[in-house]
Amino acid sequence: MGAVYVAAGSVFLTAVYAREALTMGQEALAWVTPWLVAVALWTLFLASFDFENSVSSWLLALFAGLCIGTPCYLAWQIVALAVRQLVGWLSGTAPSGP
Repeated sequence: MGAVYVAAGSVFLTAVYAREALTMGQEALAWVTPWLVAVALWTLFLASFDFENSVSSWLLALFAGLCIGTPCYLAWQIVALAVRQLVGWLSGTAPSGP
């Protein structure tokens, strides 16, 4: 499930950044959308283990989804940044230091 999420999220971000000009709102939405999807997926996954269908169970699952989905999303973006920098450095297109 994680690999499908990362692949779909990468395609989404690639499509967004393929546009020529983005407004600040569009760029913010481009970063918030995959994060919200990650939180929603973790929330649904964690809620599936609880057989109680109460509000408190959903709130606990949402809190756990935030606590797990947010670091997972950040780790994915940090790794993606490192890969982009490495590819740029290897191809000679990365900006050099000061």
